Amino acid sequence: MDDLSLPPFTGKKNLGGRTILITRPQLEAQETAHEVLAWQGHPLLAPALVIEPLFETPSWRAAIANLEHYIGIILTSANGARALLDLCGHHLERIQNTPLFCVGPKTAAIFSAVGLTPFTPKEATDAVQLAELILLMQSDKKGRMLFLRAQEGRDTLVERLLQAGLQIDLVTAYQARPFGPQPEWVIDQLQQKKIDAVTFFSTRSAECFIDALDNKSLLKNTILAALSPGIADKLNQMGFPAAIVAAKPTSGDLLYALADFWYHHT
Repeated sequence: MDDLSLPPFTGKKNLGGRTILITRPQLEAQETAHEVLAWQGHPLLAPALVIEPLFETPSWRAAIANLEHYIGIILTSANGARALLDLCGHHLERIQNTPLFCVGPKTAAIFSAVGLTPFTPKEATDAVQLAELILLMQSDKKGRMLFLRAQEGRDTLVERLLQAGLQIDLVTAYQARPFGPQPEWVIDQLQQKKIDAVTFFSTRSAECFIDALDNKSLLKNTILAALSPGIADKLNQMGFPAAIVAAKPTSGDLLYALADFWYHHT
């Protein structure tokens, strides 16, 4: 998912100093931690995933060698955007005239920060809306598009574009591997019931975090908050229903949902 979060809610609804465990990869977790502080909460970082670029694969090398020939580049995460910029280095002119299609404003902001002008859906931050934007702008163009995605990427967007007749080169830009067993301090905090909510921003992070817990019963009395209905479904399948689901897939909406929950239940 992709977001630029809502500003802090300055009314009566806030996190009230409660402790929020953030399971995102380290870089995104740090960004969310600042938001939690702005919402008057106490953030704890416990990444369930580690992001690793995959620069040395044959598909990566082929894509970079032919970068100027693509009629568009598709990016569904900030990690893919960072990987592309890392490979371009100081030669941004290689993608300056290539349409960059980003799933949401957070990914787009990475390109805007270096003077590029990406395209992103106006009203949503998901693959379906991104596919429709691409089809609107690219359906009458000839050539191939490059899609940089995670090793575990879903095929919803790809299937939609292929069905419409677009040609796509799929390149795995990075992998999200499990962090492994959580540190003892995380276990201690859960045991002592000092964590008020655990937040999940992807189905993969939810799966890896829970799988890494030896004593999964520690989550039974903890509020679980999901960024989207899909993540909530995954949690439910694993036997850990989400008490909170964000109205939109942004961290701001997720924090608002938590603040609203406690506002009405305390």
